[in-house]
Amino acid sequence: SSVWSEFTWRSSGINAEYGGTVFLLGDLISQQLIEERGKEHQVERTVRSVAVGTVYIAPFVTFIYNFADKLFGPSLALKAALRKMAVIAMFSPLTSAGYIAVNNLFQGKPVSETLQKWRYDLPAIVLNGYKVWLPTHFFLLTVVPLRHRVSTRHHTVLKLIFDLLVASPGYGD
Repeated sequence: SSVWSEFTWRSSGINAEYGGTVFLLGDLISQQLIEERGKEHQVERTVRSVAVGTVYIAPFVTFIYNFADKLFGPSLALKAALRKMAVIAMFSPLTSAGYIAVNNLFQGKPVSETLQKWRYDLPAIVLNGYKVWLPTHFFLLTVVPLRHRVSTRHHTVLKLIFDLLVASPGYGD
Protein backbone atom coordinates (compact mmCIF):
# COMPACT_ATOMS: atom_id res chain seq x y z
CA SER A 1 0.00 0.00 0.00
CA SER A 2 1.07 3.62 -0.39
CA VAL A 3 1.12 4.17 3.38
CA TRP A 4 3.43 1.17 3.76
CA SER A 5 5.85 2.31 1.04
CA GLU A 6 5.92 5.85 2.48
CA PHE A 7 6.54 4.43 5.95
CA THR A 8 9.39 2.22 4.76
CA TRP A 9 11.04 4.96 2.72
CA ARG A 10 10.75 7.71 5.33
CA SER A 11 11.48 5.59 8.38
CA SER A 12 15.05 4.56 7.58
CA GLY A 13 16.58 8.03 7.40
CA ILE A 14 14.35 9.64 9.99
CA ASN A 15 14.91 6.86 12.52
CA ALA A 16 18.68 7.05 12.13
CA GLU A 17 18.53 10.79 12.76
CA TYR A 18 16.27 10.47 15.79
CA GLY A 19 18.11 7.41 17.08
CA GLY A 20 21.39 9.30 17.14
CA THR A 21 19.76 12.36 18.70
CA VAL A 22 18.02 10.37 21.44
CA PHE A 23 21.21 8.53 22.32
CA LEU A 24 23.15 11.83 22.31
CA LEU A 25 20.69 13.43 24.73
CA GLY A 26 20.58 10.30 26.89
CA ASP A 27 24.35 10.19 27.26
CA LEU A 28 24.66 13.93 27.88
CA ILE A 29 22.01 13.78 30.60
CA SER A 30 23.59 10.69 32.09
CA GLN A 31 27.11 12.11 32.20
CA GLN A 32 26.25 15.65 33.24
CA LEU A 33 23.19 15.33 35.48
CA ILE A 34 23.49 11.84 36.94
CA GLU A 35 27.22 11.25 37.02
CA GLU A 36 28.05 14.98 37.39
CA ARG A 37 31.18 14.71 35.24
CA GLY A 38 31.32 18.41 34.35
CA LYS A 39 34.53 19.11 32.43
CA GLU A 40 35.53 15.43 32.66
CA HIS A 41 32.87 14.53 30.12
CA GLN A 42 33.80 11.39 28.15
CA VAL A 43 33.40 12.57 24.56
CA GLU A 44 34.35 9.14 23.18
CA ARG A 45 31.47 7.59 25.12
CA THR A 46 29.03 10.16 23.74
CA VAL A 47 30.23 9.59 20.17
CA ARG A 48 29.99 5.83 20.66
CA SER A 49 26.47 6.19 22.07
CA VAL A 50 25.36 8.27 19.07
CA ALA A 51 26.94 5.74 16.70
CA VAL A 52 25.16 2.80 18.36
CA GLY A 53 21.82 4.65 18.30
CA THR A 54 22.28 5.63 14.66
CA VAL A 55 23.72 2.50 13.07
CA TYR A 56 22.16 -0.24 15.21
CA ILE A 57 19.18 0.65 17.42
CA ALA A 58 17.28 2.93 15.01
CA PRO A 59 17.51 0.60 12.00
CA PHE A 60 16.73 -2.49 14.09
CA VAL A 61 13.67 -0.92 15.74
CA THR A 62 12.52 0.22 12.29
CA PHE A 63 12.92 -3.36 11.05
CA ILE A 64 10.85 -4.72 13.95
CA TYR A 65 8.02 -2.24 13.34
CA ASN A 66 8.09 -2.87 9.58
CA PHE A 67 8.08 -6.63 10.17
CA ALA A 68 5.14 -6.45 12.61
CA ASP A 69 3.16 -4.13 10.32
CA LYS A 70 3.85 -6.37 7.33
CA LEU A 71 2.62 -9.42 9.27
CA PHE A 72 -0.49 -7.87 10.82
CA GLY A 73 -1.16 -4.72 8.80
CA PRO A 74 -1.17 -1.10 9.93
CA SER A 75 -4.38 -1.52 11.94
CA LEU A 76 -4.93 0.16 15.31
CA ALA A 77 -7.21 -2.70 16.40
CA LEU A 78 -6.44 -4.21 19.80
CA LYS A 79 -5.98 -7.72 18.40
CA ALA A 80 -3.41 -6.53 15.83
CA ALA A 81 -1.64 -4.41 18.47
CA LEU A 82 -1.31 -7.38 20.82
CA ARG A 83 0.09 -9.53 18.03
CA LYS A 84 2.58 -6.81 17.13
CA MET A 85 3.58 -6.48 20.79
CA ALA A 86 4.31 -10.20 20.85
CA VAL A 87 6.67 -9.70 17.90
CA ILE A 88 8.32 -6.73 19.64
CA ALA A 89 8.68 -8.70 22.90
CA MET A 90 10.17 -11.61 20.97
CA PHE A 91 12.81 -9.35 19.39
CA SER A 92 13.63 -7.47 22.61
CA PRO A 93 16.31 -9.89 23.90
CA LEU A 94 17.95 -9.84 20.47
CA THR A 95 17.83 -6.04 20.38
CA SER A 96 19.45 -5.80 23.82
CA ALA A 97 22.06 -8.47 23.06
CA GLY A 98 22.91 -6.70 19.82
CA TYR A 99 23.19 -3.38 21.63
CA ILE A 100 25.68 -4.87 24.10
CA ALA A 101 27.67 -6.49 21.29
CA VAL A 102 27.81 -3.38 19.08
CA ASN A 103 28.65 -1.12 22.02
CA ASN A 104 31.45 -3.47 23.16
CA LEU A 105 32.72 -3.75 19.58
CA PHE A 106 32.91 0.05 19.31
CA GLN A 107 34.83 0.07 22.60
CA GLY A 108 37.28 -2.54 21.35
CA LYS A 109 36.38 -4.98 24.12
CA PRO A 110 37.08 -8.70 23.67
CA VAL A 111 34.31 -11.12 22.74
CA SER A 112 34.71 -12.84 26.12
CA GLU A 113 33.58 -9.64 27.86
CA THR A 114 30.51 -9.42 25.63
CA LEU A 115 29.64 -13.04 26.41
CA GLN A 116 30.06 -12.37 30.13
CA LYS A 117 27.82 -9.29 29.92
CA TRP A 118 25.20 -11.32 28.06
CA ARG A 119 25.32 -14.00 30.74
CA TYR A 120 25.11 -11.73 33.77
CA ASP A 121 23.47 -8.46 32.65
CA LEU A 122 21.22 -9.31 29.71
CA PRO A 123 18.28 -10.78 31.69
CA ALA A 124 17.98 -7.67 33.90
CA ILE A 125 18.34 -5.35 30.90
CA VAL A 126 15.59 -7.17 29.00
CA LEU A 127 13.21 -7.26 31.99
CA ASN A 128 13.72 -3.56 32.71
CA GLY A 129 13.24 -2.84 29.04
CA TYR A 130 9.92 -4.69 29.07
CA LYS A 131 8.72 -2.46 31.93
CA VAL A 132 9.30 0.69 29.90
CA TRP A 133 8.94 -0.32 26.26
CA LEU A 134 5.97 -2.70 26.20
CA PRO A 135 3.56 -0.05 27.56
CA THR A 136 5.10 2.47 25.14
CA HIS A 137 4.62 0.15 22.18
CA PHE A 138 1.08 -0.67 23.30
CA PHE A 139 0.25 3.05 23.28
CA LEU A 140 1.90 3.57 19.89
CA LEU A 141 0.23 0.55 18.32
CA THR A 142 -3.28 1.26 19.60
CA VAL A 143 -3.41 5.06 19.46
CA VAL A 144 -0.83 6.48 17.03
CA PRO A 145 -1.72 6.00 13.32
CA LEU A 146 0.93 4.44 11.08
CA ARG A 147 1.68 7.69 9.26
CA HIS A 148 2.74 9.20 12.60
CA ARG A 149 4.89 6.24 13.64
CA VAL A 150 7.69 6.92 11.17
CA SER A 151 10.31 7.72 13.76
CA THR A 152 11.48 7.08 17.25
CA ARG A 153 10.58 10.64 18.23
CA HIS A 154 7.63 9.18 20.15
CA HIS A 155 10.11 7.25 22.27
CA THR A 156 12.37 10.21 23.09
CA VAL A 157 10.98 11.04 26.54
CA LEU A 158 10.73 7.40 27.60
CA LYS A 159 14.19 6.66 26.21
CA LEU A 160 15.59 9.50 28.31
CA ILE A 161 13.73 8.23 31.40
CA PHE A 162 15.09 4.72 30.74
CA ASP A 163 18.63 6.13 30.36
CA LEU A 164 18.27 7.96 33.66
CA LEU A 165 17.02 4.78 35.33
CA VAL A 166 19.96 2.78 34.00
CA ALA A 167 22.46 5.50 35.00
CA SER A 168 21.02 6.01 38.48
CA PRO A 169 22.98 4.86 41.51
CA GLY A 170 22.03 1.37 42.66
CA TYR A 171 20.58 0.31 39.30
CA GLY A 172 20.97 -3.41 38.87
CA ASP A 173 21.88 -3.99 42.54
